[in-house]
Amino acid sequence: MPPHRRQDSLLKVWTGDRAGFFQVNAEGARRLAEVLAAEAPLARLVLVSSLSAREPGLSDYAASKAAGEAAVREAVAAKRLTIVRPPAIYGPGDRETLGVFQLARRSPVLPLPGREGARLAGSIVCWRKAMA
Repeated sequence: MPPHRRQDSLLKVWTGDRAGFFQVNAEGARRLAEVLAAEAPLARLVLVSSLSAREPGLSDYAASKAAGEAAVREAVAAKRLTIVRPPAIYGPGDRETLGVFQLARRSPVLPLPGREGARLAGSIVCWRKAMA
């Protein structure tokens, strides 16, 4: 059985520049969806995108996530596709959200930007080295 048919999930490798974002989030998602559609046309795909994909103009990251969603929609039948858009995902080595956590550590109050009633949500991802 080919390796891609034995896998239940794919760990995304984050890179911090526009080319890296598009290589992983758009091109990687497209290739995965095309292989799935060709090799397992009845399988379902759950694409973990980002809440930022709703506003591609926010950043290169947001644009790459929106492009990935569009590419997957072209390759996989809608009834076989679920796209989830979690809020900020952070974990070990994440420099993008570090300032928020440093501020929270120093202050008993964490101000939120935006309108009154704004909320902050996040999901932590921790990984371990695979055991042999």
